[in-house]
Amino acid sequence: MFKRVRRAWRSAKRRLGPKVGRHRLVKETTRGGLRVVEIASEETLALQIDDKSDSGYHRFGNDWWLQPRCPQSFKYLNIDTMYPDAYFDGHGHPADQAALDLVHYMQSVYRTLFNRDLRSVLELGSGGGEITKVLSDRNLDFITVEGTDAGVRRLHEIGIAPERILQHNLKFMPALDRTFDLVMCTEVAEHIEPFFASKVVENCIRHGDAVWFSAADRNRAAHYHHINELPIAAWDNLFAHMGFPCFVELDGRHGRASRVYLRKGMA
Repeated sequence: MFKRVRRAWRSAKRRLGPKVGRHRLVKETTRGGLRVVEIASEETLALQIDDKSDSGYHRFGNDWWLQPRCPQSFKYLNIDTMYPDAYFDGHGHPADQAALDLVHYMQSVYRTLFNRDLRSVLELGSGGGEITKVLSDRNLDFITVEGTDAGVRRLHEIGIAPERILQHNLKFMPALDRTFDLVMCTEVAEHIEPFFASKVVENCIRHGDAVWFSAADRNRAAHYHHINELPIAAWDNLFAHMGFPCFVELDGRHGRASRVYLRKGMA
């Protein structure tokens, strides 16, 4: 009887996979006879990226962050080791011409919706800075928010004025003391852990009445950079739940034009 139970337990463990890995232990103390455990606030996953290889691809599937069989599941990863200089060097995402086309499209859509020119933009997540450069060249009133050291260095290298750059991890970004005609958050949300999805949306909606948004779905090879790939309908629901129930369907241009979300009463 005992052997059968043990075999069943081992079989169940194989099906369930390994336990969720906690962040590394920092220290362990006792207080009044109670054991107090302190763990690290984040983990380090150093990715190697160059012209020929990228160590971020893996076999754990696009929902890897929620899969206990993945050694990085449920862990919060240091963004500077995840996104080294090589990630931003000649990033081309989007390419220069595509970035120009996208900003023209943004201006056209905004003018159609509000019958006035687009004058100010808050860009949440700068990528390689291609869109940022177009905003700068067009003399728009903009602020770009980038969390990584390498990303900020890239913005300086391409000539973005320092006063236009704010370095904040979007998971902990404070409220700014102003609003903008348009808040732009494209090809960014999928890079932030699922438990912070509402924080991403909060960053958007607290800084304007219109949000230009896109996020990647799971129609691609699994990569550690993409922590939270969700269908756009999931974001529709979250924005609606947080006070932006109206949206305009965009043409998907360059992967950065899924929706303009509008605050209730703006449509």
